[in-house]
Amino acid sequence: ALPISAAPASPSKPLVQEVAGGVGATAELEVEKASLAQPDSPRKVAKAQAPRVIKAAKKVKIPKVAPKAMYELERVWRDIKHDSGLVAQYLKLFKATTFKKVFNESTNPDILPSFFVAVSEHLAADDPTAAARVLKSIAKRDGFAMTRMLLTEADKGHVASACATLPAELAADAAAIRTAYEC
Repeated sequence: ALPISAAPASPSKPLVQEVAGGVGATAELEVEKASLAQPDSPRKVAKAQAPRVIKAAKKVKIPKVAPKAMYELERVWRDIKHDSGLVAQYLKLFKATTFKKVFNESTNPDILPSFFVAVSEHLAADDPTAAARVLKSIAKRDGFAMTRMLLTEADKGHVASACATLPAELAADAAAIRTAYEC
């Protein structure tokens, strides 16, 4: 017969105890928590049953000028990223040089895909010259070769869709964009 010995987990309440009858057999002791639980207060009950009030979305203001630095772009983008129509409206402000100035440092990886969605869903049909300008400017920036390698098939699909939507007078731009993005 094996002797019974308590594991030194806690001097006052051992949690595991060795038992006789098997080599190294252990049995866990359950701690009763029911005596420690307190009944819910009337405030907690009323608060749990109160209807949730959802705040109205804040009014988003799109700046009237293109960003001069990445932090300006990210600040505005965080407010408008949920609506590709607003992103497209913001992209209309960008000049070809804006991308070179703003994207000279590392970018948030979610920004460019949202730009591609906005161009494909809104700009390509509403303002094709702006759509071509945005896509060409992104392709001309430093480090685009690495960016292109990291584009998903969905991103390339948005670019291809935008190029297909561009009118005939921008066919040369559409071909250059397809080549640059390899889509």
